[in-house]
Amino acid sequence: MIFVHSFTAKPLLKAKFNTLNISLAITLVDYAYSVECIHKFGHTIELYADKIGADLLSCIPYDKVHIVEAPTKNYHFAASIKFSALQQMSLD
Repeated sequence: MIFVHSFTAKPLLKAKFNTLNISLAITLVDYAYSVECIHKFGHTIELYADKIGADLLSCIPYDKVHIVEAPTKNYHFAASIKFSALQQMSLD
């Protein structure tokens, strides 16, 4: 089974949810733990992120990283990058 994470750095850089340091720490722990659990059970996980987001999460061992752009410039809708990811991924 292939799992997917999507991430855009815009809300993080604009401090939408918290300060940059706190938000980045929470994101790294959350995403890294998720990847570890998925790998532990023998599955793969791919990341769909903007360039900055992919750089920020580069320390996490994703099986594949796709660089995409969020379809909107409105950083208040943090999940918008999921639409770009869905357009590019295979539903296998």
